[in-house]
Amino acid sequence: MRKDVRDERPVPVDVTTAAQLWWGVIAFGVVSMAAGVVEGYGHRADLAGANGSTRLVVMMLGVSVVLGLLLSAAFLLVLRKLQRARNWARMIVTLVGGILVLGALFNVVGLVSPDGPVSLVIGAAGIIQGVLAAGAIFLLHRGESNSYFLRFPPSQ
Repeated sequence: MRKDVRDERPVPVDVTTAAQLWWGVIAFGVVSMAAGVVEGYGHRADLAGANGSTRLVVMMLGVSVVLGLLLSAAFLLVLRKLQRARNWARMIVTLVGGILVLGALFNVVGLVSPDGPVSLVIGAAGIIQGVLAAGAIFLLHRGESNSYFLRFPPSQ
């Protein structure tokens, strides 16, 4: 079986740093999700409404935690492929990063108005995620990174 040339080359420093920035994006995403779940649990009676069941709200919060953690794990797998020079992984993280940067801009401009300490935590986490994602996108599209992902010979 033929060994892929991409697996033999060392990972550029920019790609490694970008992957580390994405770890930070994931960590702040988990913080944001946890803050949202804590807020939702605190307002479970309001969310259930007059005739609703708070058990259903708690169950839905649990499902959102599981889905959030599964999404984080899937993104970690994409990061692993990113470090193995898979260009499709770079495209996915660039797309997700662009969405996070737009969300951060909305938070900074004030289109999303926080109304409490938990909302401030979620907004701050979103801004930090956007900044980290922008840095990672920049690093993933520099010259050495392009050579790594597009199988160009290493520059001398």
